[in-house]
Amino acid sequence: MSTEHQPQTDDIDVIKMRDDSAVIQFAEAMRLKMDISRAKGRNGWPTVSVHDLWLMLRGHVEKGDPIDVANLAMMIWHNSKKGPST
Repeated sequence: MSTEHQPQTDDIDVIKMRDDSAVIQFAEAMRLKMDISRAKGRNGWPTVSVHDLWLMLRGHVEKGDPIDVANLAMMIWHNSKKGPST
């Protein structure tokens, strides 16, 4: 028998609102960071190979900024949808 707490229906609504709020706030932080980079002339990520983006992501994990890591993960996700990595 599991001792893990099973949320009640009301709890699920609160949990969903919390989760949705966190995702929205995180996405906004990602968007703002992209705006700053774009203003600095960094806007070529759609043409960067998925392989190179993975290398960049690995380097940014060590730097410790989760927003940079998330933006690189988004770029990998987006560019992977276009077809095989180049």
